[in-house]
Amino acid sequence: VFNSPDMAFGLKVLCPALFVFSINKVVLFSLNGLGEVRIFALGQSFRYVAIFFSVVMISLLTTEPKWLAGSFLMAELSLAILFIGYFFSRNITIAPPSFAWVRCHWLYGVKGFGSGFFLTMNINIDVLILGLFVSQRDLGIYGLAAAIVVGLFHIFTAIRVSFNPILANLICGGRLSSVANLIFNARKYIILGIIPISAILLTVLPFLIAQFLPDKGFEASWYLLLVLIPGVIVYGLFFPFDQMLLMGGYPGQQTVLNLIVLLSNIVLNFVLINFYGIWGAAIARSVVTVFVAPISLRVFIKKHIDIDIFFPRRQVNIG
Repeated sequence: VFNSPDMAFGLKVLCPALFVFSINKVVLFSLNGLGEVRIFALGQSFRYVAIFFSVVMISLLTTEPKWLAGSFLMAELSLAILFIGYFFSRNITIAPPSFAWVRCHWLYGVKGFGSGFFLTMNINIDVLILGLFVSQRDLGIYGLAAAIVVGLFHIFTAIRVSFNPILANLICGGRLSSVANLIFNARKYIILGIIPISAILLTVLPFLIAQFLPDKGFEASWYLLLVLIPGVIVYGLFFPFDQMLLMGGYPGQQTVLNLIVLLSNIVLNFVLINFYGIWGAAIARSVVTVFVAPISLRVFIKKHIDIDIFFPRRQVNIG
């Protein structure tokens, strides 16, 4: 579809990494659920550090970019070795699971696996659709702004990961007023953090582009970022809690929610990109993150968990 043999080759190299990645992911989030925050944070950070050094090493060994996908395999294998060493040092043994355990987790996973897939696709779908319509140059200009936005959402992802075990315990224990209180208090700190970070990025980006990417058209990335930032700020208030349905035992509903947001994003991107190119993609993403995603999330959580994430303070007062 994209007429990129290097990408096709890179995906083949990437396939073995996916297998190791899936095991590492289960181990990481199991440690997070058990409250082993330090080893979880170390594992998360180690992956990205390992990818960075792997990219540097591969770049020194070959000039063919298709081999860069191997950095993911090297990083995941290194992380797996780290975990094996950790388990041996703690004398942790793994008991064979019972049939009931497998059945329980299998049913939960089947219902909820699409939620993560749709969520990840939603973050990158605008870039994928743009690749069908615009030149590589325009795609790169938009990609710079989109990459910054994805980086900002990784901050919210870190918050969400730390909140998920807490939310699961509170929701399953019926302590909804405590959930509402967590949302209300966390949101105050989130807004105090994301606004200054966004302002700094918007201030610094023009200077970085002028210094490292002069006369290549990337100046437009700053204006695209202006369109995208409102969505980061608005949905950043909800993103750390957008897996509440999964945590509350509603994996199927979480999948449906993320599918609705993804389909909305796809439709808006195809329509607006067709008329406005990269600007259409930026507008589509902002509409989804400012309106579609928060409203859909509120409707689903209110219906299934009975918490109003728009106005959690009311529930705190009631509790």
